[in-house]
Amino acid sequence: QRVTTAEASNTAFINEIANLKNQLANSVGSAAENARLKDQLESLKKLKEYSDSQLAELRARPDLSQDLLNAQRLTETQKATIDSLRAQLDGAVSGTEAQRLRAQLATANQEIEALKAELQKAKADLNRSKLYVEDSANLAPIASALFAELQQLEGSTPEQLREAYAKIGQTVNARRVELVAFASGSSQVDVGRYGKITQEVAAANDKSFFLVVGYASKTGDPTSNRSLSARRATTVASIANNSKRPGQRVQAVYLGQTDRFSPSAFAKNQICEVWEIKPSN
Repeated sequence: QRVTTAEASNTAFINEIANLKNQLANSVGSAAENARLKDQLESLKKLKEYSDSQLAELRARPDLSQDLLNAQRLTETQKATIDSLRAQLDGAVSGTEAQRLRAQLATANQEIEALKAELQKAKADLNRSKLYVEDSANLAPIASALFAELQQLEGSTPEQLREAYAKIGQTVNARRVELVAFASGSSQVDVGRYGKITQEVAAANDKSFFLVVGYASKTGDPTSNRSLSARRATTVASIANNSKRPGQRVQAVYLGQTDRFSPSAFAKNQICEVWEIKPSN
């Protein structure tokens, strides 16, 4: 269902591109600038067509998580192209047409964001069975020690957390490399955070183990919070997993509801921590 929704977003986006091409053909302004805009729009259309083929292949073979990652990366290229087009509009067309085209491009941007969210959800669903650990007792031994340390920190002050995290670095050779915050009810990771996670994995030891620990605030239903946190942790773990090298490993786990990150600003507890555990030798 989610992949079908993503396909619908693609179709709508391609229609927007066709509309933009038609409007540019009738716009008033520099012929050279208009020709350049048309070329960029044509390139954007080709990128979307390729993204469509990626999604079609995914539907045929749901194990192809790497192809899904490729499709997601394409959306970032498309977004950059749209941003470039927007910057050129004022000098290329009349004021009225520029305003209309900006509205069309804003709609196209929304389509990209919707597609990106659907791709993240689909990828997390594909990877959940191999990345998410329902019961912390089933964590890999290298991750169990870290999880046990983190469990003991509920009720800690910010200063106590800093001290505990420094101690964790010494006792279990682990460090928190990223903290991912989420909007209420959402499991989507923004573009900037996505890039930071992949950079951390790329810079890590060839044998490092990455543990994604999900937390929820102490508001709302505990069962719903656990389910949402599982989706969040799996989404983050999927990003790390698609970037890892052969010797690296990734798991995700839910620790529980907490107020350790803020007892008053509940949204600050809607997070996932990404920990790198380095090999002992």
